[in-house]
Amino acid sequence: MIEAGRPLEGAGALLSFTVENAYSYRDETALSLKSTRLAEKKARRGLALAGRKDPMGVLPAAGLFGANASGKSTMLKAMADMRLAVLDSFRNRNSISNLYRPFVLDPRSRKKPSSYAVDLILNGVRWQYGFEINDTRVLKEYAFYFPKGRQALVFSRDREHLNFGAPLQSRDGRVLKQLSRKNSLLLSAAEAAEHSNLLPLFDWFENNLLYMLSQDLAPRLLRTASMLKDEGFKKRVLSLIRLADLGITDIKRTEPDPDMADRLTRAIRILEGGEYPSEDGAILVVDDIKFEHRGNTISVDLEPDYESTGTLIWISLIGPIIDVLHSGALLLIDEFDSNLHPDLVAVLINLFQDPITNPYCAQIIFNVRGLTMLNRHHSNLGRDQIWFTEKNSQGATKLYSLTEFCPRKDDVTYISYLKGKYGALPNLDLTEIGRALRF
Repeated sequence: MIEAGRPLEGAGALLSFTVENAYSYRDETALSLKSTRLAEKKARRGLALAGRKDPMGVLPAAGLFGANASGKSTMLKAMADMRLAVLDSFRNRNSISNLYRPFVLDPRSRKKPSSYAVDLILNGVRWQYGFEINDTRVLKEYAFYFPKGRQALVFSRDREHLNFGAPLQSRDGRVLKQLSRKNSLLLSAAEAAEHSNLLPLFDWFENNLLYMLSQDLAPRLLRTASMLKDEGFKKRVLSLIRLADLGITDIKRTEPDPDMADRLTRAIRILEGGEYPSEDGAILVVDDIKFEHRGNTISVDLEPDYESTGTLIWISLIGPIIDVLHSGALLLIDEFDSNLHPDLVAVLINLFQDPITNPYCAQIIFNVRGLTMLNRHHSNLGRDQIWFTEKNSQGATKLYSLTEFCPRKDDVTYISYLKGKYGALPNLDLTEIGRALRF
């Protein structure tokens, strides 16, 4: 166990994500997980960084709040799209064109490129990576790192022109150049080239950036059930199940017929960057899981159909969250509070906030529909961990932090939000609604 409060050596974390001209984000927009002076002391993580005397302050969680259709989900989708472009553009020649989703409410934006960038820490070294794409090709791409605290070029790309820094001044760099295509990211080709200097960056997108949608229920349930085979994980899984007071004492999984599993695997494919992957990439059916309930004298194994949606969602979250906490990865969750009691959502957020349960600086970025998580005493979210989304009159999303309002620590955030102090509220014209629905 890593001592709480001690700088983490060799750890990784996302510092910021920036997007421009994608979905409803017309203008350059950045989501930061760097801690500020307003950070909760317990939540702030200090990561040791090459070339830097003092540790870098990083946040383990960030929540997005705002009206419906204001851009909360699309921020997470943009991050998932960046991941998919890195993983898939070399293998799939149509990947770039499929991922180009400019802001369509502005005729000028339809012709502009979309850009994505991350600032992160990998194995104690800071990296910056980004690219610009349109509907046919990669226009720009770059990677920098800070091995001694100063920015150093790994590579840069401007259409066909490639410029390699010291890490790629080798035979492997020449191989990478031969693999480059106009409709493929250079980082995407790094896996095929097995280039040791770029693989850690590629691996971060593949293994440390995970995106969960509400429809990912089946593979997530199977992941939770599979953890029960390991005694170390089983204790953690069952403790979280019992915590929720669901009446469930155990989860059991039966192995499916091999022929049926093979047909299901070929018939249904998990979208990369979308659903949380099931074991060995195979898709199995939820009916392979049974939930044990015990009465006074007997125990009964029930199929998922007997359980509530909230119960299934809670159990499906346990496996992926334990995975992320154990590996120090980043988890994106859309509509985190869907069908869950606010107290249970707070429990999961606090697993990330607490350095005892999150010793490797795992991170979570989520959006919610309810306002309970705005109550600092309920979720322990710091003032620099709360972000709002709001659309302007042109339909473009603005993302901004609660810190912009310099709130006091004792400010009751959700009450101030409801009073309109921070914006990001739905614009409801009740008079117009009354006229429209009058018979």
